[in-house]
Amino acid sequence: MPWCRTRSSNMNVAAVVLAAMLIVLAVSCGGSTNRPVVTFDALDSGDDPDLIGDASLDNTGPGGDNERDSIVPPDLVDDPGSPPPDSFDDQNIATDPGTDVPGCKDSSTCALGNICFDSQCVPGCGSDRDCAGGLHCKPESLPHGFCVQCISNDHCDVAGGEKCVAGSCIMTCLTNDDCADQADAPFCNSTSGTCVQCLSDGVCPIGTLCLAGTCQSGCRSDRDCPDSLKCDPKSGANGGCFTCVQDPDCNGRICREHQCVIDCSVVKCIAERPICDPLNGGCVQCLVKTDCPVGNLCLGNRCIEGCEVDRDCSGGRKCSGGTCVQCITDNQCPVQQKCLQNQCLSAECARDGDCGGGKYCHPLLLSCETLPAKHCVLDSDCPAGYPPIIPAQMCDPLTRECIPSCDGSLGISLCFDLLGGSTRVVCVDNGCYDCGTDNDCSGTRCDPYDRHCLVCSADTDCSVPTWHCDAAGGTCKECLNDKQCAFPMVCDELNGNRCVECLQDIDCKTPGKPICGKSKVCIAPCQNECSARNTVCNPDDAIAPIGFLTCGDYDDDPCLEYGNATECGSGSSCTTQISGLGKCVCQNECSSGFKRCDAGAADQFDTCVQNSTSGCWYWSTGYCGSGEVCISGACECENACTLGAKACDSQYADQVLLCDTDPNDYYAVCPYWQYSTICSTGYVCKGKGVCQLP
Repeated sequence: MPWCRTRSSNMNVAAVVLAAMLIVLAVSCGGSTNRPVVTFDALDSGDDPDLIGDASLDNTGPGGDNERDSIVPPDLVDDPGSPPPDSFDDQNIATDPGTDVPGCKDSSTCALGNICFDSQCVPGCGSDRDCAGGLHCKPESLPHGFCVQCISNDHCDVAGGEKCVAGSCIMTCLTNDDCADQADAPFCNSTSGTCVQCLSDGVCPIGTLCLAGTCQSGCRSDRDCPDSLKCDPKSGANGGCFTCVQDPDCNGRICREHQCVIDCSVVKCIAERPICDPLNGGCVQCLVKTDCPVGNLCLGNRCIEGCEVDRDCSGGRKCSGGTCVQCITDNQCPVQQKCLQNQCLSAECARDGDCGGGKYCHPLLLSCETLPAKHCVLDSDCPAGYPPIIPAQMCDPLTRECIPSCDGSLGISLCFDLLGGSTRVVCVDNGCYDCGTDNDCSGTRCDPYDRHCLVCSADTDCSVPTWHCDAAGGTCKECLNDKQCAFPMVCDELNGNRCVECLQDIDCKTPGKPICGKSKVCIAPCQNECSARNTVCNPDDAIAPIGFLTCGDYDDDPCLEYGNATECGSGSSCTTQISGLGKCVCQNECSSGFKRCDAGAADQFDTCVQNSTSGCWYWSTGYCGSGEVCISGACECENACTLGAKACDSQYADQVLLCDTDPNDYYAVCPYWQYSTICSTGYVCKGKGVCQLP
């Protein structure tokens, strides 16, 4: 009959009752000796089931076959840190009603690590013979036994310092000397008796803590972090080291997301660059896509027309190939219109033949348009031009008129106006036009008919909703006068008609910021920090050669400050003088004309030369030619032979060598032995490279 086991949820039953139950169990199971019987001692609640190695087992029955090919699946081996389940509870039965397990008559037909239970092969063991790879069976582990690395110390390398702990052989120790030969775990944990990587934070590298015997990334205070970094003990599980944790760590800046950044709340940006970059305090058009108008992307801190998804486009337009278009498919157009060239059109034509005499089919509008008086059909109908003064012309497929070409025939693909007055300066489809997109126009739209910028007559004609139409010029601008700018901003009519914070000091109304800076932003008063043209050594240069800073006006305010970092020149470094000013001083590394071989490479040499900027002498590295090495400061051939000479190859009897330079190396100066020819069949190379009979 199948092997029976008693199940109980209470392992703290009186020993007498448990013994009686085991006797009844043995009788009810028919006294079978084919499977192990767990003795009272093995189930004594005072014993650690993971360390029991003397359970009384009867293995006289068919406990397994060591020649079975299968091995124990990895997920059936005990985690050394977790004891196997010892609870007599129904939920611990490792069976899955949805798993198709093979039928069996006895355990010998099951894979290693499995036994036959209720005519099915299930994970378990009755003896060591049921386990693979030298593992040992713990039959008392429910539901059907468990294969582990060890049950007692005898199963481990005791002489090597191993002991059986929780079913696994691990190195144990009494002192650090027992762990001396383990580079990754040189310390002894006296509590667990195991070798570990660390016992305290002090032995771990900077930026790590000793946790559970291993050095793990983290920190408790700034002392645990590398120099200049601060500890945030609340970051992650163990803390982390960062540039900053709070504002005082940033020396005048503020700390945001562990980075020192500019406080953008005190930076006033102009309308054309309205976004403050917290990394440097500069004003840019955008930092992310949402800073730009709909239909634009943020690339290089500039709003560039384009899209990634449909929602980047306005007016229900679709995103196609990075551009907002009216449509992509016909079902996105009104009834009786089709999507042609990404526009919803009531197409009149697809080719010129669809139109009557004197008309042509517009390639974008797909409408029949009247041919101009002097029209063209092919590029050959247009003037060839006189390069490079007058570029060649091409037949414009939009208007069928001759226009300047930018097809690259002159080596460039640019449009330019040699005579002045032309607006055709945008190269699109090899032709020069006024515009390719709306961005090429001054606030108006680009006409798809002829790629000319539309002329505005009212503010509603402007492509930017808040801009205004300058009827005199037919272009749209951000402002035409101060009233069209939000107070207290004013209109800069001389520089692009943009709204700015100030044009002169009197425009500044913000308390504490009475000065109009060069960027037309109001700033606080300033004082000169230095005298004009004085120099100091650059404090940002940590190692030689040190550069210098010059006193001048480099920022937005009108005062002087040190800036314009400059290098002293080769062979020279800045040295601070008694006055506190900086001066470039020669390092005197060498004397004029001297040469030496470079110690780092056999084919390099150094020559002492003078720098034209600093006037200092320094070592300049040069390179020998192919096949040369440096000897006493000069390049000489390493394996020289007589040019044109022949010889026999010492390895191959029928191969002739030729002394020649490398034909593929322009800088080759040294000849060397290289493969030339192979002697005919039956001949060998003899003497000075002559093929002869043996």
